[in-house]
Amino acid sequence: MKNVFAFFLIAILPLCLSAQKEGRVKYKEITKLDIQVPEGSGLTQEQFEAMVPSEQTAKKVLHFNQQASLYEDDAGNTSEGDQEFDMQDGNTTIRIRTISANGEAKVYHQLTDHALLEQASFLGRTFLIESNAKDRKWKLTGATKDVAGYPCQQATLNEDDRTIEVWFTPALPIPTGPDGFTNLPGLVLEALIIGENSERNIVAQEVSFEKPEKSLISPPKKGKKVTKAEYDQIVEEKTKEMNQGGGMRIRIGG
Repeated sequence: MKNVFAFFLIAILPLCLSAQKEGRVKYKEITKLDIQVPEGSGLTQEQFEAMVPSEQTAKKVLHFNQQASLYEDDAGNTSEGDQEFDMQDGNTTIRIRTISANGEAKVYHQLTDHALLEQASFLGRTFLIESNAKDRKWKLTGATKDVAGYPCQQATLNEDDRTIEVWFTPALPIPTGPDGFTNLPGLVLEALIIGENSERNIVAQEVSFEKPEKSLISPPKKGKKVTKAEYDQIVEEKTKEMNQGGGMRIRIGG
């Protein structure tokens, strides 16, 4: 009887391991702004904070299998894309635009070669941004903590004037994660992105191992294909054009 029981455990073990390599993770994204209104803008700090929410929350989901993953808005998400706020100061209209990575944002990750394809909207235009997760050089810190019930290790990275901290779990050996934070020896369950005037925290709320339909993990197709360098140049040029027109522009996420 013991031999039969042992054989049964050995037989189902590969099935359990395989099942943990496909499923979904639900995340909560919280973006906090820390903007000091420049002198001469016509706005007080109190007026600005009353107009522009200092904190935005979004629900996201990562679908994954052994070949690829897709990170996108969760069903029923209420996150916004670009927003504009107008304020009257005497005879002058002050316009503030927040440029957000939310809205139509999707990130597709091919696990075999770590190719990334990101769908992003910017000033009414949609782009498909090609890059590769291998270009990111993570540094393991040795710090540990639990996230969503899984033991995690910390890795850090400095990129594009941002500090990125992620927590990944070797208990789920899938080298992917939210928003293109991938190419680590385990699934990324938390990420903290600290920019010049914003902080974005992505935290896993629920991990499940239901087999996703193939249609849920497919590359985004809407938008103009560009490289990461080309997209960064477009953003830089358009931001300069807007700044020449006066007013205040704030970029959130991305």
